[in-house]
Amino acid sequence: NPALEQVGKERFAYIRNVLNRFLDQDSIIGPESEIGKGRLFKNREIMDIFLYGALSHANATKKRIFDEWVSAPPGRAIFTNEFVIIAGKIMELIWEIVELNYVVMNRSNVGKW
Repeated sequence: NPALEQVGKERFAYIRNVLNRFLDQDSIIGPESEIGKGRLFKNREIMDIFLYGALSHANATKKRIFDEWVSAPPGRAIFTNEFVIIAGKIMELIWEIVELNYVVMNRSNVGKW
């Protein structure tokens, strides 16, 4: 069904925009905080540093930044908490995409799982 496929594309674009707006938002770690040290952190930066500096160790610079962030106990807890919140929001949006794909595929007979 072409109309359903178009609605699906529009919904996907909306979900992607929601994700990008969320990632581009300021985190709760503000410049006035002890660990902020005059910087404002975006959700995308925290996600990126955790993914490529801690979890996958794919980037030496990001690994150094991650190590600096978590070197003190308050930093470890605060940055880890922020990453969990960010990952949760990403998973929520991924689940919306899974549901969207299911509806479009089953209603338009495009294919089966």
